[in-house]
Amino acid sequence: MTNIENLDFQNLNEDIHNDISDIYQKSLSENKKGFVQSSSFHGGIIDQVLEIEKDGGHFIAMSLNGKTIGFGALKAHKDGAEAFELCKLHVLSQYHSKGLGRKLSEELVKVAKSKNAKKVDLHVTITQKCALNLYKNLGFKQTGRQVFEVEVDNKTQSFDTVLMEIDL
Repeated sequence: MTNIENLDFQNLNEDIHNDISDIYQKSLSENKKGFVQSSSFHGGIIDQVLEIEKDGGHFIAMSLNGKTIGFGALKAHKDGAEAFELCKLHVLSQYHSKGLGRKLSEELVKVAKSKNAKKVDLHVTITQKCALNLYKNLGFKQTGRQVFEVEVDNKTQSFDTVLMEIDL
């Protein structure tokens, strides 16, 4: 576990746009087993986050000793449900297995509670064993499993995905 005395969370602001973009690109390039790891499919992370926030979601950046090391978001459900999707969770690889992804996830769940959400759900590919364990340890329960097939760079890719949720 990393000494987290100097761990801080902040909302998106222009001062950290470059850090967020760099973390996102690095995370996509290092995690070939994740869901559609292509910026040509998703677009730029800043545009994604601005859209999430415009639609009633929330974004958090995490910094340690003043350095941005990760981020995550809550995407509001469009069906009017009192629920959010935990998404866009990325932590620099040198900070993996130090309890920081857990802290970031806990902070996002806390934000969902403050917004009176009744549940938080997420999806994660079956190949991401550490992420699956993290979410199980946080109390998320598997609610389903689905293979998503998507067209990425003119190729069809399949992603075996676990659907999870936690009641708040």
